[in-house]
Amino acid sequence: MAIILFFHRNLIMECCMELLRMISDEANMICTTEKKQTIGPDHIIKSLKSLGFEEWSHQMDNVLKEFKEAERRRTKRSNRNPMAASGLSHEELVRQQQALFAQARSASLAASRQPSALPVPRPGPPSTNSAQIESSAHCGSIQVATSW
Repeated sequence: MAIILFFHRNLIMECCMELLRMISDEANMICTTEKKQTIGPDHIIKSLKSLGFEEWSHQMDNVLKEFKEAERRRTKRSNRNPMAASGLSHEELVRQQQALFAQARSASLAASRQPSALPVPRPGPPSTNSAQIESSAHCGSIQVATSW
């Protein structure tokens, strides 16, 4: 039973791959006759029509139109200036920005004048850890050092 299901699954995959090859070959031929170098959505739609998949081409055309409209709306939204909606003039926005810069500058200066809460490391001899034990073991003629 499992062998039959595996065979059918592979057959369906091969059919799908062949359909995609047919569509892309036809779209490539249409693209070449139009002297274009890149296959676009319109070439795919034309290839569906020429291969006899009229219904699919209409559905793809509708999806393409919806996608283009959504892209237009999205780019219109992203091109808006968020400061224009504040209702403040350009001069007022610049004045507020300069005030914020001055406030940040004074806070930074105040923080740099306060003593640090972290201890400052002092130069001196490196500390030795008495818990660290070094041992060596011989492996043939090679000496291996290990630290515990």
